[in-house]
Amino acid sequence: MLYESKKVYLSLKDKVAVITGGGSGIGVIQAEEVAALAVYLASDSAKMITGQIFTIDGGQQAGLY
Repeated sequence: MLYESKKVYLSLKDKVAVITGGGSGIGVIQAEEVAALAVYLASDSAKMITGQIFTIDGGQQAGLY
């Protein structure tokens, strides 16, 4: 991997491994992970949360892998 300006550039082989769960990344998001957020947002615990966008991507957007 090449680190440049705090960005990580993966080879095509590494990207495929990350997406399929065979690499250092999290892998494919499971339905249960999305459902857990939906259940929380539907609960009284989330009554003060409005107008938010929740990204469920295992840290991909944050560049964690």
